[in-house]
Amino acid sequence: MFWLLALYVFISLPLTCRSGDHSLPNIVFAMADDYGWGDTGYNNGTALTPNLDAMARSQHTLLLERYYSGGPVCSPTRGTVLTGRNHNRYCVWTANSGNNRPDFAVPERMPLPTSEFTVAEALKKKGYTTALFGKWHLGDFKKLANGNKKWPVSHPGMHGFDVWWGTERSAPTARLNCGCFNESYCITGHYNEQFTCNNYWTVDKGNLQNYTEPEPGDDSEFLANQTQTFVKQAVEKKVPFFVYLPFHTGTLCCVVIVLFMH
Repeated sequence: MFWLLALYVFISLPLTCRSGDHSLPNIVFAMADDYGWGDTGYNNGTALTPNLDAMARSQHTLLLERYYSGGPVCSPTRGTVLTGRNHNRYCVWTANSGNNRPDFAVPERMPLPTSEFTVAEALKKKGYTTALFGKWHLGDFKKLANGNKKWPVSHPGMHGFDVWWGTERSAPTARLNCGCFNESYCITGHYNEQFTCNNYWTVDKGNLQNYTEPEPGDDSEFLANQTQTFVKQAVEKKVPFFVYLPFHTGTLCCVVIVLFMH
């Protein structure tokens, strides 16, 4: 992940929602991880991207061909998307930590500082309800168990997101939230054949929760379903919404879990 060029796809769905006397657009910001400009089908790439191709050809689409990422890897680009500031301003230069790994095991030790003002916080001031579903990669969600002094904890709820289901870093795409409690539900075939797993975290009644139950199906489908549920609830409440949807797809290979290898 660290050596791949990260180019992110911006998708805005400006569905109109009435809020008082003003008409505010609803926004879904979907991010595709570690894709290059020339990978997509509409740019004559080899990746199969039929839905993006159809959107690119639509007469209702504004295609930004010079929409550059904020950095060459995951974390600085994500921070730039959320803050609108160059990553040198908030001191995140490369890929961040995650999964309670010790400081010496990761290239980047600084998460997104809580002093930064994000687009989610700005939209909340305008009456939006906000959500994040997917890969955070801008800091640990809780203090590290091994006693190191990494500063500080930095999760989506501390940066303006009302609702969130997030992972601290990359996650497999074949089956999400493996938990690694049973080898049959873990992902192999990447990172030198080592097991790689990553659980989702969320906040329930104000308490940080580590969701450890394996989920069936594809990770992208899970994130899309979470988004649909959130959007429906916002529409029913007649509240404008902002969804930040950073998929895991692209970062790790789409591999078969051990259970289905044979």
